[in-house]
Amino acid sequence: MDSHSKKYPLPQSTYDDFAKARPGRMADGYRREGTIIEEYIGPVQLEGDKLWFGKTFYDGEGNTGVGSFGYFDATDRQYHLFALPEVADFSISPIHVEPDAVWISIYHAGEWGDSPAGILRYDRKTHAVRKYDLPDDVNGFVASGNRLVAYTSSGIAIIEDDQTTRYLVDRTTDGRLRLAQATH
Repeated sequence: MDSHSKKYPLPQSTYDDFAKARPGRMADGYRREGTIIEEYIGPVQLEGDKLWFGKTFYDGEGNTGVGSFGYFDATDRQYHLFALPEVADFSISPIHVEPDAVWISIYHAGEWGDSPAGILRYDRKTHAVRKYDLPDDVNGFVASGNRLVAYTSSGIAIIEDDQTTRYLVDRTTDGRLRLAQATH
């Protein structure tokens, strides 16, 4: 809501958008009648006059959505969404915006709980997308030099030079906590 009490609801995908972006889900039996599309603003990050966010949605029992990310520009009061094929099937949490890239964690929010699906790096200049496989839920990101550190449900993952290294939090026999490199 702005200073004039005007609201800016998140644009929702239509059924036709859903059918085009997610043919695999259509094969699961989703039909126009009985399909409920409800998408929400998920994690956010402010960059100047832009509020970046990822869309989230529940994907099961007739409810669904189309994954995307983007920003609301306070200057033009418009949503600017990036609906990439690599994101269409997933909700997004969290998001980390840098001058040259947007990092997002993707996951499936379904009937049997959330399932992590990795991390994507979107290049803001070339529009190229790079996927990093990660079996853990990502809770947030911290940039550290030329590294991106993702803090996860199991510990941390460090992305550096297109390589991902995972570290788990482990308790030693004397009760101290330590980081142990994950083997897979």
